[in-house]
Amino acid sequence: MLEKGVIQESYSPWASTVLVRKKDGKIRICVDYRRLNTLTRKDAYPLPRIDESLNALGHARLFSTLDLVSGYWQVSMNPEDQQKTAFTTPMGLFEFQRMPFDLCNAPATFQRLMEACLGDLNYESVLLDLDDIIVFSEDFPSHLHKLGNVLDRLSKHGLKAKPSKCHLLQKLVHYLGHVVSAEGISTEPEKCAVIKDWPTPASVSDVGCFLGMAGFYRQFIKDFSKIAGQLYRLTSKPKHWLPPNKAFEWSP
Repeated sequence: MLEKGVIQESYSPWASTVLVRKKDGKIRICVDYRRLNTLTRKDAYPLPRIDESLNALGHARLFSTLDLVSGYWQVSMNPEDQQKTAFTTPMGLFEFQRMPFDLCNAPATFQRLMEACLGDLNYESVLLDLDDIIVFSEDFPSHLHKLGNVLDRLSKHGLKAKPSKCHLLQKLVHYLGHVVSAEGISTEPEKCAVIKDWPTPASVSDVGCFLGMAGFYRQFIKDFSKIAGQLYRLTSKPKHWLPPNKAFEWSP
């Protein structure tokens, strides 16, 4: 990160801690900016709705997906605000010169950048979801034209894509947790397997987690709200609805 100019040594009065956690053993730096985020004026710029985005694909037959390399790090921090991003490590104090992932306004800032770059093409020839871009069209010639236009725009704005994560001129692509093809939109088999193998809930919060995961695909399930009605009523109970010393019990 130092070599790439993402961070620099800091003499800031601010200091956030670093959490390094990743299940596969790889190093991932996650700065705990919760205190800074509570003091930050929130940016209400809207993020795209997945259902609205996917509905815009219509009768598309060809797709290209582009993924920007470390997208947030392609955005410069205001020099006056860099000191606020300072974080502590065993090697000293450092601060970000590029926008870190953990700031509360980072998603809105990046979405605004993408809209400035490609906003007039959104829902017509491209879909934008932060650093995920999908170009769609009904035929090969128009797709080449649209793809070239998108790449030119990215170049003019100084944005770089990661080649290994870009898939061009495909008849089927994976986008935003869905499978997109000429036949329409369908669910991701891996995500369905996770829902199917979900462990039995042991608390009200567990039920809420399951509903959140299952609700991601509610548009594919007829009468989802009726089927899940009992579970939603369970999560809407007051926090202390269980009698004293009575454990949460999941019955048949």
